Amino acid sequence: MARVTEKYASDPIEQAKAQALAEYSAKKTSSVPTEIVDLPSEGRFYPKNHPLRSGKIEMRYMTAYDEDILTNASYIRNGVAIDKLLETLIVNENIKYDSILQCDKDALILAARILSYGKTYNVVVTHNEKEYKHSVDLTSFDFTSSDLTPDENGYCEYEINSVKFVFKLLSVKENMDMKESEHPKFDFLLNSIVKINDISSKEAIREYLQYSLLARDSKQLREYIINNIPRVDLTIELEDEDGGVFTSGFPIRSDFFYP
Repeated sequence: MARVTEKYASDPIEQAKAQALAEYSAKKTSSVPTEIVDLPSEGRFYPKNHPLRSGKIEMRYMTAYDEDILTNASYIRNGVAIDKLLETLIVNENIKYDSILQCDKDALILAARILSYGKTYNVVVTHNEKEYKHSVDLTSFDFTSSDLTPDENGYCEYEINSVKFVFKLLSVKENMDMKESEHPKFDFLLNSIVKINDISSKEAIREYLQYSLLARDSKQLREYIINNIPRVDLTIELEDEDGGVFTSGFPIRSDFFYP
């Protein structure tokens, strides 16, 4: 017996209905206000023909319908609620969410929260076993730039002991795929490196990393890549009870999108 979805897929009338519904939804959504968001990568780490090479992305405001994405039980269970929301809010249909660089994701999250509920966000930070309440201006976060010089493909180079490593910055999808990795350090390099000297085969790169790259060189390469990734500087300064100032990482929790 054919599934209902299979029936619809082969039914011209149902196909026409689905197409009409999609076009109507797209037309109505296009009337929602949008904003242009700057990306930490400045677009330099995308291939030259990628739509994000400009270093900017257009996002629309959330609607009441979009709010339900954040409470979808299945999305929450799989840890993808925010990703599904961001994917929905991107205006340009030619931009595939999976291809967005992980380093740009925080900027999209901040922009979505600001456009949806405003720039003020109240946090509770623990310091020396004491809790401090603080009101954060989400527009105050700066980008940490990168000294890397990518080529037209968005690739960068680093040399260790006369071995040249060509690497890229990881995409959202590549980062998500590594969440359950049993070898996160190894997989980080495997996903980042696109060429070692004249070696470009993924299997050959895997073999080199597994049997030829010493731990000290692996650590040096990882640190070089990570320390040079452009990002949103998510640190805040707070005053303790003695009048001193301390810094803290900015916690983006599951309730981030609730005012």
